[in-house]
Amino acid sequence: MYSIFSLLPMLFAASFLCVWIASLIALFKYAGYYKSDVEKDLVLFPLFIWFLVVFISGPAGVIAFWLLHHSTLNPTVFRHRL
Repeated sequence: MYSIFSLLPMLFAASFLCVWIASLIALFKYAGYYKSDVEKDLVLFPLFIWFLVVFISGPAGVIAFWLLHHSTLNPTVFRHRL
């Protein structure tokens, strides 16, 4: 019989994996929005490289992507919102 303490590492790993997959899904969602509504090209890297960045860094990569593409740090987005 398993105790709760032996299941905790598996639950932690499963939740960690879910966050990583959600990060990749968010990247594709926001990249599609950016390409269709703001500008044709992504900032700094093509989508494949952004995918690798998010695959390696997870939520931190999505935050970096959002800051460069959707926040007012990007002058294109600032002009688009006016």
